Amino acid sequence: MIAPYGGQIGLDECAEIFESENIHVSVETNPFPFVEKKPTVTSFDSFATKKNFQRTKTKIASRDAVIISYEESDSEGFVYHGALSLAVKGGFRMFIAMKRPEEKSTAEKIFRSVVPL
Repeated sequence: MIAPYGGQIGLDECAEIFESENIHVSVETNPFPFVEKKPTVTSFDSFATKKNFQRTKTKIASRDAVIISYEESDSEGFVYHGALSLAVKGGFRMFIAMKRPEEKSTAEKIFRSVVPL
């Protein structure tokens, strides 16, 4: 995978985007993470109406986490989507879009490989 955008730090979030032909991964934090007082986790309620939406509360490296999956087509053929929110100061979210259903297991492996510092 390549990271064509490099690290982009703006007023809204810090983002890194990696992409290949069949999978896109983006990473972000909350806006102004330096003002956060405690770890935060997102429940992704805004995605609850998407087709085949599933939400799992779990632990990653002993931290609270939420992983969701849903389906939604886009113009580039990405149908399968997943997201991770990990409870860390400043928040941490990762979004993955995939073209093929078998790549959902790859997304799960990527989510579970995150090592919070």
